[in-house]
Amino acid sequence: MSKEFGYSVAIRTLGTAGEKYEKLLHSIKEQTISPEKIVVVLPEGFAPPAPVLGCEEFIFSAKGMVPQRLAALDKIDSAYTLFCDDDVELIPEFMERLADALVNHGYSAAAGPLLSFFPPKSIVPFVGSVVGEASVMVHGRRDSYVHILGTGGFSYNRSIDLDSHKIYKTESVAGTCFCANTAAMKAVSMYDEMWLEKNGFAAWEDRVMLSKLIVNGYRACVVSDAKYEHNDGKTSVKKLKLEPIFARGFNHYVYWHRFLYSTAKTGGRRAWLRFCKSYYKVMFKLYYSLRVLAKQSQKEEKKAWIKGWNAGADYVETKEYKAIPPAIIK
Repeated sequence: MSKEFGYSVAIRTLGTAGEKYEKLLHSIKEQTISPEKIVVVLPEGFAPPAPVLGCEEFIFSAKGMVPQRLAALDKIDSAYTLFCDDDVELIPEFMERLADALVNHGYSAAAGPLLSFFPPKSIVPFVGSVVGEASVMVHGRRDSYVHILGTGGFSYNRSIDLDSHKIYKTESVAGTCFCANTAAMKAVSMYDEMWLEKNGFAAWEDRVMLSKLIVNGYRACVVSDAKYEHNDGKTSVKKLKLEPIFARGFNHYVYWHRFLYSTAKTGGRRAWLRFCKSYYKVMFKLYYSLRVLAKQSQKEEKKAWIKGWNAGADYVETKEYKAIPPAIIK
């Protein structure tokens, strides 16, 4: 891959990740292909961290996963943008390996594998499969990393060959770190997806970003040997309690309606999706009921999720939602 591959880095942060943030910047400095620009976005009123490399450009935006990411995108004119949270650490060849998929194989978005993004190896995968939340991928899709289910959940391939350079098509990645064609990201207008921020936590933001690209004809992949560490600062959720659970229910429903149901091309497909949605709601409520029996403290979580889901169903009937441009850009 040519060292002339042009990209900039967009980092969203609260400025409190400390050593984890410094590790990220040092790993960017060690890349075999250097970035053209590093844009660090903080919420307005937050103090920027001390410069580590000396070339960072600090900008400010409204607080939130989506507005901070978009504020960085507005400042970038490189061919590609590497979107990072402030707590990841890249191997030196990370961008070189993603660049191969983006330039030589025609993908518009690429990421490294993050197997911790998947459910742990336990009874959890069985439960997730029954509910329709997250299931182990069937053999026929083993050339894929993640496939979106009719419930809005996903199936996943844990058997990624990490020891060789393989490219797996995908319909979602962890939003912690991925690279995308800058023009494509601007063309699909993530400004239309600000509903993600309505409840104080942008649950499903990463799934929405990839789905917005895919329904508009772009392709995404995961490159098996583009490895990175997620040091997991959790700075955005450590003070939250039930808000993320409410937001997951709300954003799940809106995602299902906007990116699956509303983009379905046939009546048969829409009927199937309605069945999947109803099945998911029933099974997820049952799942939470069983958790409540096992641990009484889960009762408030169940209430928060149901309220969020129902609020999402109400929201898609509002004038505000119906005024949002369709997910598929004409």
